[in-house]
Amino acid sequence: MVVARSVRAVICHNDVMAIGLMRALIDKGVRVPDQVSVVGFDNIFASALVEPGLTTVAAPLGMLGDAAVRHVTAALAGGGTVETGPLAMPMRLVVRGSTAAPA
Repeated sequence: MVVARSVRAVICHNDVMAIGLMRALIDKGVRVPDQVSVVGFDNIFASALVEPGLTTVAAPLGMLGDAAVRHVTAALAGGGTVETGPLAMPMRLVVRGSTAAPA
């Protein structure tokens, strides 16, 4: 694995990918967060258990799933207009030890 010197932060698709990235970086001698900050998305239970703790975006996964089911059901029923615009959901940043201010 080659880590470009200019990479200071990575935002991952989900926490499992972020935890895997942190492990790979640490295995290669890259210091998280001193050299590279890592952020995940979904705030799974393991995010607080890894070292350093993973900074993550806590999303309302249940609400997202409910909205997805409503959209799919409406599309399959064909009886009404399916909303295609953005869907706003409450999210919060959970700051832990995997991020730091730029050097």
